[in-house]
Amino acid sequence: MEESPATAEPLIQLTLGNNVEPENKTIYNFMDITKVHSGSDLIEAAKKNKMPILNASVDTVPNIYDLEDSEKRTVLHYLALNSNSFIFNRLLIKFQSQAKEWLQKQDKYDLQAIHYFIYSGKIDMLDEISRYYIPKNLLGMAAIKNDVLTMILIREKLKEETFKNKYQDAVTPLHLACSTKSDYAAIVLMKWKHPINIQDANGNTPLHIAALNNSYKLIRKLIQRGGSINIRNKKDQLPIDLAEDYQTLDALKSFRFSWKSLLLQLNLKPRKRSYMQSLIFLLFFSITNFGTIFLVQNSTNKDQNTGSFIMFIIIVTLFFICFLLVSYSNPGYANTKDEQNLKSLLNKLEPFEICYDCFIQTPDRSKHCEFCKRCVIKYDHHCPWVNNCVGNDNQSIFWLFLLFLFLDFLLIIILGILALTDQNTMENNNFTILIILTIIEFLFMIPLLNLILTQIRNYYSGLTTYERLVLGKPSTKKRESIIQKMSIVQQG
Repeated sequence: MEESPATAEPLIQLTLGNNVEPENKTIYNFMDITKVHSGSDLIEAAKKNKMPILNASVDTVPNIYDLEDSEKRTVLHYLALNSNSFIFNRLLIKFQSQAKEWLQKQDKYDLQAIHYFIYSGKIDMLDEISRYYIPKNLLGMAAIKNDVLTMILIREKLKEETFKNKYQDAVTPLHLACSTKSDYAAIVLMKWKHPINIQDANGNTPLHIAALNNSYKLIRKLIQRGGSINIRNKKDQLPIDLAEDYQTLDALKSFRFSWKSLLLQLNLKPRKRSYMQSLIFLLFFSITNFGTIFLVQNSTNKDQNTGSFIMFIIIVTLFFICFLLVSYSNPGYANTKDEQNLKSLLNKLEPFEICYDCFIQTPDRSKHCEFCKRCVIKYDHHCPWVNNCVGNDNQSIFWLFLLFLFLDFLLIIILGILALTDQNTMENNNFTILIILTIIEFLFMIPLLNLILTQIRNYYSGLTTYERLVLGKPSTKKRESIIQKMSIVQQG
């Protein structure tokens, strides 16, 4: 077996509270094996994975199970960290009467040998160790390495594994995933209903940890799924107080000081489909439309507006038909799968090619919608006006919806302006109300025109709104993969 010393890199470099290391902004500074000062040649051999010494020691050292170093780690801890299952199993066989007690020994960070095996990716040792006792609290060790496959296997093998069992200082698996920017593991943990706003011993939530580690992607995922930006830790710090990177600050500020923040406070925390926004949109539409038409029709020149009124009825009818069609249509949802499908995908695909919410291979030109909880093929955006995504299967209907909405507001603005130019045709109170309605309608036309121009630009570029935004962001493996696939489609 190749020698690979356990001191090659720290197991976790996280600090929280009093043990802050400003040079690398770590959070929880436990399980740092680089600080071990062994007083035993045998433990030093296990630490550096010296096979000749270990082989000889199995038969010559009588009480190996009593050896501990200053970190309270035993030989088994270091063998597990180095994935040395050969010597590990030899020791368990030789000292079988002490095996259970030996395996359950905890180091100063309350970790047993099995935790280090899981960290090293040796999930097969769980079956061997389970013959002696049933370990617990293993998910965090896999989450640190972003090892989703191991997390799934742990859940299958240990039916009682829950998030109630915490690590030292009340640290949870989601805290650990955020501390190492393990975004795939974090998404799966949240999919499994891991508490989002749980606090560790220093009052830090996973969002605090993500902010301190400048993980703006995880920040967005946490907030979208219910992470609070207003929880303070024991140092009276908000997550935004811990961030320094400009992308991280932007991610937090966008939810704190903007329209997105208002949406989150109303009904999108965590994000979910809600008819409230559609109802608000329809209420706004009805008040402005029918209010303007009522005032115009009740002017002294109402006989001249009969043709306009008929046109208004036709446009509004077509608008409502399109609204219902796009609201209740399937935008192009990809079929979701179960964890067994995710297991098979993890064995044959790159991590960024998988949707860890739907447990499927991410379809070409798709995105997972946080509102609909589904992957949408040829995803454009999630429209709050219709409470639905705009995608491959309903984009044409959405264009018609925008067209009739534009024609409707254009018509009532023109009718309102014509009525206002002749002040003698209506009472003063009606005149004031019509001014207010016309101004509101004109202001609404600004975002509507922007949306229409965006869709026109998308059409001529052959891209969706989401794809154009992706192309303008910093490069990542996932983004490069999406861009490459889009290029192949366009060339074809």
